[in-house]
Amino acid sequence: MLGTLLLWLVVGCSSSSHSNGDAAQASDVDVQETTEDVHDATSDLTNPSGDTSADSQRPPDTTPTTYPGFLPIDCKHVGNGTDYPVGPEQAYKTLSEVPWNTLGPGDTVRLFWRAEPYREKVLLRGKGTKEQPIRFCGVPGPEGQLPVISGDGATTRQDLLFGGWRPIEDLGLITIWDNEWESKPANIVIEGLALTQASQNYAYTGTDGVVGPYSEGAACIWVQEGDNVVIRGNTITDCGNGIFTMSKPDNEGALTRDILIEGNYLYNNGTVGSYLQHNLYVQAVGAIYQYNYFGRNRPGAEGGNLKDRSAGTIVRYNYFEGGLRQLDLVEVQEHAPLVIGVPGTEERYRKAYVYGNLIRVVGSLDGSRIIHYGFDSIPENTRKGTLYCFNNTILMQSDQSDSWRQRVLDISTNEETVEFFNNIVLIMPETAGQTPSELNLLAEAGVVNLGANLISKGYIEGFNTNGTLNGEENLIEIADPSSVIDPKTLAPVPGSPALDASIPLPDTLSEHPLLYQYKERQQGELRPTCGSALDFGALERCP
Repeated sequence: MLGTLLLWLVVGCSSSSHSNGDAAQASDVDVQETTEDVHDATSDLTNPSGDTSADSQRPPDTTPTTYPGFLPIDCKHVGNGTDYPVGPEQAYKTLSEVPWNTLGPGDTVRLFWRAEPYREKVLLRGKGTKEQPIRFCGVPGPEGQLPVISGDGATTRQDLLFGGWRPIEDLGLITIWDNEWESKPANIVIEGLALTQASQNYAYTGTDGVVGPYSEGAACIWVQEGDNVVIRGNTITDCGNGIFTMSKPDNEGALTRDILIEGNYLYNNGTVGSYLQHNLYVQAVGAIYQYNYFGRNRPGAEGGNLKDRSAGTIVRYNYFEGGLRQLDLVEVQEHAPLVIGVPGTEERYRKAYVYGNLIRVVGSLDGSRIIHYGFDSIPENTRKGTLYCFNNTILMQSDQSDSWRQRVLDISTNEETVEFFNNIVLIMPETAGQTPSELNLLAEAGVVNLGANLISKGYIEGFNTNGTLNGEENLIEIADPSSVIDPKTLAPVPGSPALDASIPLPDTLSEHPLLYQYKERQQGELRPTCGSALDFGALERCP
């Protein structure tokens, strides 16, 4: 059993974080490649890393600041368990003093800000309850600075229960995993931290006392398995994957269920020259992403922004900017036996929801396929379902000299359907006076049912596509994007044809009402209704 488990850990982790199937992403895309040096993220976690060329495109009110992302995060001990305050003038001076192996329901580890980053690795293996989760949170500094944990030169408490398996230690700065067979952590909350420098570019000291590098696919937060994991209000940068979650088919203990990722700022992750690492890579049953700001990956990295292989996928109220693909919603891999053919779970897998998101593409920096739905390596596991895509605002600023065409929907087969309505889809040149890229709604395949949408005049169905567009008569073509939205904020302008134009959501979407909208600095706010109906797109304009 020990030998089998060790093989599973090594092979399983490698196959999901370095899947050969991701090679499908590398074709027919326009990605700027650079050889810029890796940014030292601990030097200034409050600013974009090396992405100055895109600063003029970023809305001023979403420029990263020292404030916590998801407000308010109140890092107080409120559980019935033990309080473990860590930091200067606290009961615990270092993270290694916390009894990580025995944390239980209601325990809180509170990390206080200090000027110097903490350089210690963490393993969360306990089980909280829904009412009394295990919580690891950051207490901000006097100007709102998040406490920083850096993987560069980090040490590992020698008795952390990694079971002596260095391959698992190599995978995360914060790792969620229980080395007991058929057991997994549950009800874990990680919030209010700045996490950085867990990638092959950095080394750490393991439980065995040996100094060595992280895996290429290492993550700031690596979830090997877990139930009801909440990752909220963190800054996550300069790792291989920003966040990665594993799911395996061996038993229920190897499956990640019900992950909530909200209010985080993810940027400058990925590996230079590789398309295998991403800002966010999730394999789970039950995955919700909301109020996050997805910035660009590290210069020269070719990964996507959000890669999802989950059942029950909900992507709502986020801001996306950059990546090979902005959203890459593809097939389940190793955990397919726990999804396909399983009553209830398979039904969740056959539906995905993308709504209320702000999406910006810059042709000189980003890929040319925005939303991918279907599969990338295992055709028999393809989604074969329906993607509900509504009330999103998509702006492509792209010169034809950089990217001949921009494709909004990259659907893998004609067994996938997209319900597409109430969206704003606009293209304009990145450089004044240049010809904008050709706007294609489809890539190679897919069945798209179009409701009312605002779209740039001159779009085409797609180039060499065998897909189908139904309802093109419902599209409202716009010649001047600036008459619809402000290119900097993506909000509707006065007199915009987007105002009060949304059609009512069908009854099939009663569980997905448009209650909120993205707000600057990784927050959400109630979406008002200021007229006879909601506006097209992700943001509401009120007088």
